[in-house]
Amino acid sequence: MKVTTEGCILGAWASAMDPQRILDIGAGTGLLALMMAQKHPQATIDAVELEPHAAAEAKANFANSPWASRLSLHAISIQEYGQVSAGKYDLIVCNPPFFGHAHRSQDTRKAQATHRDQLSIPDLVDALLRLLHPTGEAFVLYPLSESQEAQRLIEGSPLAVVGELLIYDQADKPIFRRVLKIGHQRTASGQASDTLVIKKGDGTYTSAFIQLLKPYYLHL
Repeated sequence: MKVTTEGCILGAWASAMDPQRILDIGAGTGLLALMMAQKHPQATIDAVELEPHAAAEAKANFANSPWASRLSLHAISIQEYGQVSAGKYDLIVCNPPFFGHAHRSQDTRKAQATHRDQLSIPDLVDALLRLLHPTGEAFVLYPLSESQEAQRLIEGSPLAVVGELLIYDQADKPIFRRVLKIGHQRTASGQASDTLVIKKGDGTYTSAFIQLLKPYYLHL
């Protein structure tokens, strides 16, 4: 599974005030969990990944990182994990699969990583309801249409969208991805909106992108 620019943006933008417990849902090979471990040195991080090959690679990446003692890999579905997890999380991050049946890859592992068969939007919302601490926040990355579908379900639940990051590849292009910042309705105080443009017209990175990703990109 390749490391995507939007996944890195999610990891760099997602944050909370001194979280003690962090959860990465659908961890893939561990990118977001590793970014959370780097950003929040006081936190322990659980990563849930169902696909066995990705889970094994994430486990190896954790073991070879400077934060191995704070990272744990759980090779089960988030639906199962939600039933057995003890305690709730101050910060949850998720870069979920979002494609429907169109453009389905013939590679079973790739299809599982990019299609919603194993993690539907209702399943994700249910997991957040089960696992997010009453004062915690979750950050979820979707294309625009899927984020709107997710927001409708979220706002029909005890949760609320309390913020968003609109990601543009270039300023004159349509919205590329949207990050939803999710909390509990009783602690919500409106929805704040931020934007991020990745590239300038000449194809080089914008200063905002460089500032956000510099702690994680070696070449910026």
